[in-house]
Amino acid sequence: MKTRKEGANWKVAPSTRLGWWALWLAAAVVLYPLYWSILLILPSAAGPWVGVVLAILAIAAISAGCIAVFRRRDRSRLLLAVLMLLVVSAMFFIGGEFLFPH
Repeated sequence: MKTRKEGANWKVAPSTRLGWWALWLAAAVVLYPLYWSILLILPSAAGPWVGVVLAILAIAAISAGCIAVFRRRDRSRLLLAVLMLLVVSAMFFIGGEFLFPH
């Protein structure tokens, strides 16, 4: 009987379509500071909606990533690292909102 070594099936890039979706959604959230100046060109009425859209994208990325990792068994180091980054940054954001409300 063959035994599989632990960690042998981990890859760098996602192997499922849902894993790639989660990665690109997470990239849109994580790379937001790089393209925020483009969004400053928009009228000021769009200002509050940018945060709402980023929150929705982050929730969608975390949900899709968790489904890809736990249900579809997508073992991607990159996807797992980006998901951890999103979850930690969301925890800091929520903690900051509770500790220092506007």
